[in-house]
Amino acid sequence: MNRAVPCVCIADRNANVSVFLGRIFQGRGYETRVARNCGEVRNLFRDSEPPDLLIYDPEIPCQDSASALSGLMADLPSLPVVLYTHGSDGLDLTILQRAAALVEKSPDPRALVRTVDHLIRRAYPGRFPENGRGED
Repeated sequence: MNRAVPCVCIADRNANVSVFLGRIFQGRGYETRVARNCGEVRNLFRDSEPPDLLIYDPEIPCQDSASALSGLMADLPSLPVVLYTHGSDGLDLTILQRAAALVEKSPDPRALVRTVDHLIRRAYPGRFPENGRGED
Protein backbone atom coordinates (compact mmCIF):
# COMPACT_ATOMS: atom_id res chain seq x y z
CA MET A 1 0.00 0.00 0.00
CA ASN A 2 1.21 3.45 -0.87
CA ARG A 3 -1.24 5.51 1.16
CA ALA A 4 0.41 8.38 3.05
CA VAL A 5 -2.32 8.68 5.69
CA PRO A 6 -4.29 5.99 7.49
CA CYS A 7 -7.72 5.12 6.19
CA VAL A 8 -10.58 4.08 8.45
CA CYS A 9 -13.82 2.49 7.36
CA ILE A 10 -16.80 3.67 9.41
CA ALA A 11 -19.59 1.10 9.25
CA ASP A 12 -22.52 2.42 11.25
CA ARG A 13 -26.26 1.97 10.91
CA ASN A 14 -26.80 5.69 11.54
CA ALA A 15 -25.75 7.94 8.66
CA ASN A 16 -25.46 10.93 11.01
CA VAL A 17 -22.96 9.04 13.17
CA SER A 18 -20.93 8.10 10.10
CA VAL A 19 -20.79 11.72 8.89
CA PHE A 20 -19.94 13.02 12.38
CA LEU A 21 -17.14 10.49 12.88
CA GLY A 22 -15.91 11.02 9.33
CA ARG A 23 -15.43 14.74 9.98
CA ILE A 24 -13.62 14.09 13.23
CA PHE A 25 -11.20 11.58 11.72
CA GLN A 26 -10.62 13.68 8.60
CA GLY A 27 -9.76 16.58 10.90
CA ARG A 28 -7.13 14.35 12.49
CA GLY A 29 -5.54 13.54 9.15
CA TYR A 30 -7.30 10.27 8.36
CA GLU A 31 -8.85 9.26 5.09
CA THR A 32 -12.35 7.91 5.73
CA ARG A 33 -14.72 5.62 3.92
CA VAL A 34 -18.29 4.94 4.96
CA ALA A 35 -20.20 1.68 4.69
CA ARG A 36 -23.92 1.57 5.38
CA ASN A 37 -24.37 -2.22 5.26
CA CYS A 38 -22.39 -5.46 5.24
CA GLY A 39 -22.20 -5.58 1.45
CA GLU A 40 -20.53 -2.17 1.35
CA VAL A 41 -18.08 -3.24 4.07
CA ARG A 42 -17.18 -6.35 2.08
CA ASN A 43 -16.67 -4.33 -1.10
CA LEU A 44 -14.42 -1.77 0.58
CA PHE A 45 -12.15 -4.52 1.89
CA ARG A 46 -11.96 -6.20 -1.53
CA ASP A 47 -10.57 -2.97 -2.99
CA SER A 48 -6.96 -2.92 -4.19
CA GLU A 49 -6.18 -0.50 -1.35
CA PRO A 50 -8.54 -1.41 1.51
CA PRO A 51 -8.93 0.66 4.68
CA ASP A 52 -6.38 0.19 7.46
CA LEU A 53 -8.94 -0.10 10.28
CA LEU A 54 -12.64 -0.87 10.63
CA ILE A 55 -15.00 0.89 13.05
CA TYR A 56 -17.98 -1.46 13.10
CA ASP A 57 -21.46 -1.10 14.55
CA PRO A 58 -22.70 -4.69 15.01
CA GLU A 59 -26.25 -3.46 14.34
CA ILE A 60 -25.40 -2.38 10.79
CA PRO A 61 -27.99 -3.61 8.26
CA CYS A 62 -27.08 -7.14 7.35
CA GLN A 63 -28.65 -10.57 7.15
CA ASP A 64 -26.15 -11.87 9.68
CA SER A 65 -23.80 -9.19 10.96
CA ALA A 66 -21.85 -11.61 13.18
CA SER A 67 -21.13 -14.01 10.31
CA ALA A 68 -20.20 -11.20 7.93
CA LEU A 69 -17.78 -9.67 10.41
CA SER A 70 -16.38 -13.04 11.42
CA GLY A 71 -15.69 -13.85 7.76
CA LEU A 72 -13.94 -10.52 7.21
CA MET A 73 -11.83 -11.03 10.33
CA ALA A 74 -10.87 -14.52 9.14
CA ASP A 75 -9.90 -13.19 5.69
CA LEU A 76 -7.94 -10.25 7.14
CA PRO A 77 -6.59 -11.42 10.51
CA SER A 78 -4.28 -8.42 10.97
CA LEU A 79 -7.06 -5.86 10.36
CA PRO A 80 -7.76 -3.85 13.53
CA VAL A 81 -11.51 -3.92 14.17
CA VAL A 82 -13.14 -1.60 16.69
CA LEU A 83 -16.62 -2.68 17.74
CA TYR A 84 -18.52 0.57 18.23
CA THR A 85 -21.70 -0.25 20.08
CA HIS A 86 -24.00 0.56 22.97
CA GLY A 87 -22.68 -2.41 24.93
CA SER A 88 -21.38 -5.92 24.63
CA ASP A 89 -24.63 -7.66 25.62
CA GLY A 90 -25.71 -10.07 22.92
CA LEU A 91 -22.50 -9.81 20.89
CA ASP A 92 -20.92 -12.96 19.53
CA LEU A 93 -18.15 -14.07 21.94
CA THR A 94 -15.78 -15.04 19.11
CA ILE A 95 -16.07 -11.59 17.58
CA LEU A 96 -15.54 -9.93 20.96
CA GLN A 97 -12.37 -11.97 21.48
CA ARG A 98 -11.00 -11.26 17.99
CA ALA A 99 -11.81 -7.54 17.88
CA ALA A 100 -8.96 -5.18 18.65
CA ALA A 101 -11.23 -3.06 20.87
CA LEU A 102 -14.76 -2.44 22.06
CA VAL A 103 -15.79 1.20 22.45
CA GLU A 104 -19.19 2.14 23.78
CA LYS A 105 -21.07 4.73 21.75
CA SER A 106 -21.17 8.13 23.36
CA PRO A 107 -21.87 11.71 22.29
CA ASP A 108 -18.21 12.36 23.15
CA PRO A 109 -16.00 10.61 20.56
CA ARG A 110 -12.69 11.04 22.42
CA ALA A 111 -12.50 7.42 23.62
CA LEU A 112 -13.04 6.19 20.06
CA VAL A 113 -10.46 8.63 18.67
CA ARG A 114 -7.83 7.61 21.26
CA THR A 115 -8.52 3.94 20.55
CA VAL A 116 -8.21 4.34 16.79
CA ASP A 117 -5.02 6.42 17.10
CA HIS A 118 -3.50 3.77 19.36
CA LEU A 119 -4.50 0.84 17.15
CA ILE A 120 -3.18 2.50 13.99
CA ARG A 121 0.18 3.20 15.67
CA ARG A 122 0.34 -0.37 16.99
CA ALA A 123 -0.74 -2.09 13.77
CA TYR A 124 1.41 0.05 11.45
CA PRO A 125 4.44 1.21 13.46
CA GLY A 126 6.23 4.07 11.73
CA ARG A 127 4.06 3.92 8.61
CA PHE A 128 1.87 6.92 9.45
CA PRO A 129 4.05 9.25 11.55
CA GLU A 130 1.67 12.22 11.25
CA ASN A 131 -1.56 10.56 12.31
CA GLY A 132 -3.32 11.58 15.47
CA ARG A 133 -1.90 15.08 15.61
CA GLY A 134 -5.30 16.72 15.56
CA GLU A 135 -7.01 17.95 18.70
CA ASP A 136 -8.38 15.45 21.22
